[in-house]
Amino acid sequence: MLDRELMKRILTNLKLRDQAIALSLLSTSQDSGDLFSLTAGWARIQKSRDRFYWSGNRQKTKEPFKTFFSKEATKWVRRCIEQERKEAKDDEPIFLDNRGDPMEPNHLSSIFRDIADKMGIENGNGYQNPLRPKRLRHIFRTACSRAGIDEGYMHAFMGHKSDVSGIYLEKPVQVLELEYSRVEPMLTVFGIGQSEEVRKIRDELAEEKDKRLKLMDDVKYLEMHACMHSERIPRSFYPRQNFAQAS
Repeated sequence: MLDRELMKRILTNLKLRDQAIALSLLSTSQDSGDLFSLTAGWARIQKSRDRFYWSGNRQKTKEPFKTFFSKEATKWVRRCIEQERKEAKDDEPIFLDNRGDPMEPNHLSSIFRDIADKMGIENGNGYQNPLRPKRLRHIFRTACSRAGIDEGYMHAFMGHKSDVSGIYLEKPVQVLELEYSRVEPMLTVFGIGQSEEVRKIRDELAEEKDKRLKLMDDVKYLEMHACMHSERIPRSFYPRQNFAQAS
């Protein structure tokens, strides 16, 4: 499980860039190499979202995933771009190392290892530095289990290969985000509230369902109209309003 107090102490000793990276890895469960492939343009396109939405294929396994950045991580990444990468072109990576080159996983590992040494956090005796990227992925999986979400959603978020992951990957983004919102409270360090966002997602999902029902009604009407035309029955015998009432 996430040790919030320890994570808070660790984050206060990190630079803004590394804080944003740590929160992003924690809340998405993805590998640092995949995270470092994201560009400034990718973030700017999602300027209206409270949570970044991220889909792709994992570099290690090529398995597809669809996941989200927590509201907290999204806020930190935007702050990082505003303060450190405001002039970055859309095709340039969000995160750069201290020399101005694209961030690499081995550089991040050394940063996390150095901060653990500085704070006296030792591996062993059943304890591991929570900032190890692989450890953050384990924390995400535990959070999904404790939140009680269907395992298929966890597979979709994490990019696991399974017999059912494809079914869940095809679900609407609103459905995936609603499930993610149940996990998010266990993946936030500073505890940004979720209730208003959950209500917003439910409203969007209800609106999407209404649109689909209307589309289905229109399709049925067109099919009936085509059938009537083929049989050369006057359309006046089948007014649309009567058809809607019959449905």
